[in-house]
Amino acid sequence: MLALIDALSDRCTFSVLLPECSGFLTDELKKRGIKVYYAPLYRWTCEKNSKALAKKVCWSVSWKRKNEKLLLRLIEEMKDEKFDLVHSNTSVINYGERLSQLLGVPHLWHIREFGEKDFNIVPLGSYKEYFDTFSGSNGIICCISKGVYEKFKPELPENKIYIVYDGVGKNNIIPDRQYKKEGTLIIVQAGNINRFKGQQYGIEAVQELYRRGITDVKLLIAGRGELSRLGLDISNLHNVEMLGVVDDMPGLRAKEDVEIVASRCEAFGLVTAEAMMGGVPVVGSDSGATAEIIDDNENGLLFSPGNSKDLADKLEYLYNNRGEIERFGRKAAEKAQSMYTAEKNSEGIWQLYCRLSSTSFSKSDTMENL
Repeated sequence: MLALIDALSDRCTFSVLLPECSGFLTDELKKRGIKVYYAPLYRWTCEKNSKALAKKVCWSVSWKRKNEKLLLRLIEEMKDEKFDLVHSNTSVINYGERLSQLLGVPHLWHIREFGEKDFNIVPLGSYKEYFDTFSGSNGIICCISKGVYEKFKPELPENKIYIVYDGVGKNNIIPDRQYKKEGTLIIVQAGNINRFKGQQYGIEAVQELYRRGITDVKLLIAGRGELSRLGLDISNLHNVEMLGVVDDMPGLRAKEDVEIVASRCEAFGLVTAEAMMGGVPVVGSDSGATAEIIDDNENGLLFSPGNSKDLADKLEYLYNNRGEIERFGRKAAEKAQSMYTAEKNSEGIWQLYCRLSSTSFSKSDTMENL
């Protein structure tokens, strides 16, 4: 969100609604002189677990009404503002849609999640209510990948739904990148450590390589969290190093050979785009938007989701064919630097803002001619 605000700051004046009044995001917004409103509003989704049923009851009995009261109070605070539109930056909340109705302005709903497939989240109401709310939205829906678009397309009017790929900063470009022809194969897997991100498959694949006698490899895991979250036996791991949070990912990627993205189902995959922009070939799970971004055997490799032996096969291929790392890496950089830049993303969002400022939508206004 900050990157988008920065990119459009010369064309838009933003105000931001947050559920909490402190934290990194609040500090950064204040540095930019952006008006921030606060309200402890409830999400209309939750994780699908043992507490989900109780949350569904709370949503039906009380949370929806509390949200409405908070929004009416916000309208009072905002009465002197002249907003042109509301932009909800995620699908896990629905109060942006209601706020747009109360303000009498159009709504851009940015869908960044599959829901159950990627984050194991489900609506607190029924799925019918969920999709009907999107369908009746006072504006348009922006999906961050074709995969997300295809999920929502059957449920929405054709002229309401668009695709604008997420973008990453050009600071991820690694000028004059060098590719090794021999030596230890350095593999990186980045992201907060949990089973949905699939670090367990990277670890298992490297252990499989070790059993095959390929010991000259090293897996570096960058991200917040503990391996104990993965449910693995970590007492005797070979060639795995935990880095924790890494502040300089481009610096790390300048030293690596290959990156793994083993997430269950990414709605886009910023890590994939960042690695590719730096000329790093990615071995990714053949699912979600990862399979859109990586062109198999052209700028990276795809492996069967959840199959650590197939992942090991792909890594072994690259270990034995170092020239392919350079070929894939250069093609990866070419694609990412042309398609997944922050500039391209912000321009696409700006076009949607402009489209929302018009008074009507034509049936021909589909995602193909955005």
